[in-house]
Amino acid sequence: MQAQSAIDYANNGSFEDFATGVLSGSDLGWTFNTNANGAISTFEIIEDSQDSDGRALKISIGDFNNGDDWNIEAVNDNLVVTAGITYSISVWLKADLISRTARMYMGLPASGDWARFGQFDAVLDTVWTKYELEYTATQLDEENTMRFEIPLNFADNTGGAIYVDNLKVLGVDPDGPQNPNGSFEDSEVTERADTAEVTGWVFELQDTGEATFAIVDDIVKDGERALRVDITTQGSNDWSIQAINELFRVEEGVEYTFSAWAKASEAGGTASFTVGNPAFMEFGRIGSEQVSLTTEWQEFSFKFEGGTSDTVGRAPIHLSLAGNAGKSIWIDSVRIQKPIEPDTVYQPIARDKPKFLGNVYSPNQAPRFEQYWNQVTPENAGKWGSVEDTRDVMNWSQMDDAASLAQENGFPLKFHVLVWGDQQPLWLKSLSQEEQLKEITEWFEAVAERYPQLEWVEVVNEPLHDPPSDDPNDDDSGGYIEALGGSGTTGWDWIITSFEMAREIFPDSVKLIMNDYSILGNTSNTAAYKSIIELLQDRDLIDGIGVQAHAFSTKNSNEFGLNNSLNSLGETGLPIQITELDIDGNPDGSNAQSDQAQLDEYKRIFPLFWEHEFVEGITLWGWQIGHWRTEQEAFIIHANNEERPALTWLREYVESTELIVSNEESSDSKLSADSFELSQNYPNPFNPSTQIAYSVPYTSDVSIKVYDITGRVVQILIDRQHNVGSYTVNFNASTLSTGIYFYEIRSGTFRKVKKMMLIK
Repeated sequence: MQAQSAIDYANNGSFEDFATGVLSGSDLGWTFNTNANGAISTFEIIEDSQDSDGRALKISIGDFNNGDDWNIEAVNDNLVVTAGITYSISVWLKADLISRTARMYMGLPASGDWARFGQFDAVLDTVWTKYELEYTATQLDEENTMRFEIPLNFADNTGGAIYVDNLKVLGVDPDGPQNPNGSFEDSEVTERADTAEVTGWVFELQDTGEATFAIVDDIVKDGERALRVDITTQGSNDWSIQAINELFRVEEGVEYTFSAWAKASEAGGTASFTVGNPAFMEFGRIGSEQVSLTTEWQEFSFKFEGGTSDTVGRAPIHLSLAGNAGKSIWIDSVRIQKPIEPDTVYQPIARDKPKFLGNVYSPNQAPRFEQYWNQVTPENAGKWGSVEDTRDVMNWSQMDDAASLAQENGFPLKFHVLVWGDQQPLWLKSLSQEEQLKEITEWFEAVAERYPQLEWVEVVNEPLHDPPSDDPNDDDSGGYIEALGGSGTTGWDWIITSFEMAREIFPDSVKLIMNDYSILGNTSNTAAYKSIIELLQDRDLIDGIGVQAHAFSTKNSNEFGLNNSLNSLGETGLPIQITELDIDGNPDGSNAQSDQAQLDEYKRIFPLFWEHEFVEGITLWGWQIGHWRTEQEAFIIHANNEERPALTWLREYVESTELIVSNEESSDSKLSADSFELSQNYPNPFNPSTQIAYSVPYTSDVSIKVYDITGRVVQILIDRQHNVGSYTVNFNASTLSTGIYFYEIRSGTFRKVKKMMLIK
């Protein structure tokens, strides 16, 4: 079990954090006891080191006393240990003479309880020599922390010099893999057809199963090693050919994640990944009995818990399966990981920003959602085919979960989607146009009645690419475009009808938007999309524009083209949402290469979207494993809650980037106002800032004031003359307490008041 991922728990064990010179007292992870009870010594950082870092500790001993050995000693303090973990301690020492002596041990810091573990004395050499011991920490050690001590108050050391360097206290990385040698990096490359003996692994052949195992470096997923299994003959059981990773520690009540990468020499290969105890009791496996392998690397994962009495586990990979004979299978990066508990419980990344940064809701995207995102869109739960798979039988369960997530956290909720040419009920196509229109109306009404709190509803999705036409090759395409008016006189009558129905059925507070992909960076698609938007604008039917930003459509678009599309759509005067953003990694490269590819692309396009003046918010289309582009490695957090670099960068970038929201009117006539308007603030509830939009139909003096529940004015936001136009003002309530507030607009005889809620 020593081949598990390890980290060094020593504090400044190589002394490289010190400047050269004489030391005393406590500093930078060390405590130096120099002259206790008459003992005389000097501790000094010098440049005669054991390794290339250029620093070592020299202890010059003038005299000793007959008291305790620790009257002269160097102590590495505050070693944070975990009960049950075995730590490998090593340190390098030398002396000016062979006769010098040092004592080394792990100890507890509590006064009066200087327990010594693994204590030994060493007669030192004049050349650097490595000294080692192992210690398994107890619960008492975990509660009190530990220290590594080197007492030197011995008569043999009088007038001498002793040198110390490179203290290491190595233990299992609690955030790293718990299993030994899962990436085979601790193994030597073996010849083809050699049944390798590999640290942390057992390879078994039973009954008629025939195969060879080898450690290779020519085809790997990560690092420089992988396991290749060449299968000749299938055995009578799945486990007749198996590679077993063992043993690793398990704790009761802890949910672990098993993950592994695999590929085959040709399509049709299969594998079965399992985890259990040495008594063959299974903890878990991939949902099906076996998974299909392709010629590309794929990651497979599942979660499991050990049994109540289990302390260790093993992970057998069964390969004696139909279709594997004559094939080679590669395995790499087998990992058993505990969930990483974040040091910080985050709040939504864009919590104080005038724009939202949201994500999709689905069961596998829900964990810790509220710690990163502040807008909710159901991934599949709001699609008609998901809700009404059987006619007149509605399944709102996951959509309700998405709505609850939004409501409980004060996040705006967007409904996705009413009309689309995909994932529609199969029974729709067989209906007459009259029946189809009746069902469409009932569908709109059901959504409006159940979710009146919606901030937005996507009325039509992908009109340019996937309209609800009668596609004979797509059973769930809907086939109801003619029921909505077909192309008609405008070419897009079915869209106009959809929006007319939505405007009539949904509350006035719900904003209507449209959504499509491959718009950004595509001049012709942008123009076609804009023409539909303008048809809807002429009829006062649309309140916002949605543009998808999936990796397949953005990665080959340059920044100039992306920006031009946003500028063109912004000319309509409508706010733009980046509705479905995902950015791939590099599944053909190593983990580090995949991380870097994803990070580079985030840095390239996300600021362009986020800082664009017409963009009101961005919704990512997934962020965890289970993401619809998991195979493309578009997820930004691992199953064990470890952030990929793109997510860390995203949080830091959004939090540090100041967005300027202009309060000046636009010169575009489409932004002119026909009447005074005061919109509901967004977000609401909020903490600590929110945006208030309003419109002025002619040049006039305008004031906007905020009142608390007693009627006291707490802030004057606006008090000046305005030209005709539409405006947005920011209200920052960082100095106010949680509660209900009212904001009022006045201009001449016009007055309007709305309510908002501050939650801290």
